[in-house]
Amino acid sequence: MSGNLLIDKLGFYAPIPDLTDLGVDVDFQLNHVNKCMEMFFPQKAYTIKTSRQKLSLCFTPTRYLKNDEKYTDTNLEMLTEDELYELLNSLGLYSLPDNVIDKYRVSVLHLTKNNYMNKPPIEYINFLSNRQYKKRFKALLHHSSDTNKTLYVTTLAKHFTEKDKVGDRQYLFYDKAQELQDKANIEKVVLRLGLNKEERALIPSEAYNSETKTLYLDKVNILRCELQYRYKPKLQNISNFITGKKGKDGLKLKTLLDLLEERKLYETLEGYYINALQDVIFYQEPVIKEKIKLNNYEQMFAELINEKPLPPSLMKIFKDNGFGDSFSNLLKKVQSSDISPLYTELYNKLGIAETVTVPA
Repeated sequence: MSGNLLIDKLGFYAPIPDLTDLGVDVDFQLNHVNKCMEMFFPQKAYTIKTSRQKLSLCFTPTRYLKNDEKYTDTNLEMLTEDELYELLNSLGLYSLPDNVIDKYRVSVLHLTKNNYMNKPPIEYINFLSNRQYKKRFKALLHHSSDTNKTLYVTTLAKHFTEKDKVGDRQYLFYDKAQELQDKANIEKVVLRLGLNKEERALIPSEAYNSETKTLYLDKVNILRCELQYRYKPKLQNISNFITGKKGKDGLKLKTLLDLLEERKLYETLEGYYINALQDVIFYQEPVIKEKIKLNNYEQMFAELINEKPLPPSLMKIFKDNGFGDSFSNLLKKVQSSDISPLYTELYNKLGIAETVTVPA
């Protein structure tokens, strides 16, 4: 289901010594950015920092506000490309000389979707926690509250500790409706733009009032799937995807600004989002169940891993006793059999079925 990508966080910076050498009045620019941001965002939705070395701005575009409109402050919606262009233009980014804007680099980028699912999000989270993933990615299940779980599919931090598990590239799955109820203690939200026709078709009619744009959180299953990138090497992958070239300068802010000026930013980032999910998590096309036959024991194992997460120590026990390969082969066979319709639903609703290529 394409066309509903959200940019949940965007951060960028420029080295102050470089700006000063080019004649930029850093204090003036800082004050100007501050004034603009406080006009359109709550105070906790952005941070502006300066040091001797760099000037940086990090904000949550999905918390964009307009004083003349009444709606709930949540990050469920993305402002339009016209509005984002107006915002970044008001910050003065489009009027900066090329040699100045070229100094700005993206430092943080979170891409996400709200997926309206048939079943409670916890069922998809438990299902995904038992899958094997490509490359160096591991599944880590975290109880974010008494009523909610977050699944991290992530590269592990270089210096792994219980406090800092995740690396610089991670995929998150969690129950967004439950998170809003837990954190903000709200049962309904008044949306700013409202749900589109495609989204309304995915939820019960009593879950949304189209006249008031009110969404009732206890009546919807919203599985949030979020890709989080930080640091130059991983953001470089996004730059390579956009430009079609292998660079080494990270993701330039100008790359995103140029796409936005052409009103192609959301479309392009969504293309990256879908391909990245397919590359690491949804790398198998859903197959017809009957094509792969499971014996009775394999069927029992398949039903077991669909009901609840496997203990993290189980794989280690098999490996320590010399059965690691057998266990991995069993898991792959069960996954390939697609015994659960959950995978197919995710595959379709995330938009993966609409793309045919996977980035190298």
